[in-house]
Formats: sequence, structure tokens, C-alpha cells
Amino acid sequence: MDPVLAEIVAQLRTEILASRAPGWPPDAALTFLRGLPPQTVGTKFGTELARRLLEREGITCWKAGTRLYDIVLSPDRRTDGTRVEVKCSTERARRRFQQVREPRPDEANGRWRYDCLVCVGVSPDDLTFWYIDGREVASLIDEGIIEVQHADSETNWFFPNEDYTNCPFRQYVVTRAELVERIRAASPLQGVAG
Repeated sequence: MDPVLAEIVAQLRTEILASRAPGWPPDAALTFLRGLPPQTVGTKFGTELARRLLEREGITCWKAGTRLYDIVLSPDRRTDGTRVEVKCSTERARRRFQQVREPRPDEANGRWRYDCLVCVGVSPDDLTFWYIDGREVASLIDEGIIEVQHADSETNWFFPNEDYTNCPFRQYVVTRAELVERIRAASPLQGVAG
């Protein structure tokens, strides 16, 4: 790189790094996620974190391979089971979970697209989990609490803040153990072992 470009890049690097949200020290456990593409954070980290957590608790689950949900709990890949949609956010303190799809089926009496929504909030050294049953997601969309992302979009977004006492999503914050138990309870295949 020539010296003029190198100088401009160095200035931009300093400005961009200075504008990053505070509280992400370089040696923190989860700092490696900052600056990665959202799909990497959501799919490679958030979905895999949830899947591996469930497997560690003896729950058989698979990556779904569809955009409608991320994980399916079932005894084998040929059997439909509990469908789990996972969203992940590194934004703090007001999180942004986007591309939340409508969980209700397209056709009458059809299968719900997903049974529960799991959101993972990433902080430098900790994780926050939200668990929302699919029927509750539908109600929150109807009430406008989970709002339409764009006028021509079929996806929605919401902005929980786990530190704000009056946040309407505070009631959905769960511990790691509670998250596993609620997903297990949502399953018609309760106690499916690996």
C-alpha cells in the first residue's frame, strides 16, 4: 500500500475503533465477535451455541437447514420435532433482534413455522438469554411490540434492554438452565436423549 493510502487507512482505523461501543476490552471472552458479519454472529455463534448447549443437556437436535427456524429437536433427521428460531445481538445496552419472522403457519391448520424464539444477547464477558414461546411471539407481533422491520418486509424486529426494569421483554429473560428446561418443555418429545 502506498504511503498516502496507508496514512488514510490508519486514520480511519483509529476513528472507527474509537467509535465502537465501550466496554469491549480486547481480552474479554466474547470480544472476538465484534465486527464480524451479522450472519456469522447469528448462525455460526448464536445457533451453534444454542444447539451445543441443548446437546450437552442430552437433547438430540439438528441444524434445520431452512430460513424459517434454526434448530429442530427430534430423535433423528427424518422426524419433525420442536422448531427453535435463534437470534443473536452484540449491541448493548439496547439490543436489536431483527428478521424475526411470523411464527404462524401460512395455511389454515398448518404447522407453526417455529415453536419458540431464543435470543442471545452478547456482552464482553457474559450472555443474556430470552425465551419466547412462538404463540407469544405472534401476540407480540399483533400488539406491535415486535414491529414490522420495513413496509414491504415479512420480518420484524424488537429492542429489548435487560438492564431496563420496565422493558416489555424483561419477563422473557431466562438463565441458561431455564432456557434448556423451557425448550425441553416446549417439545412434544420431552426428554429425547442423544
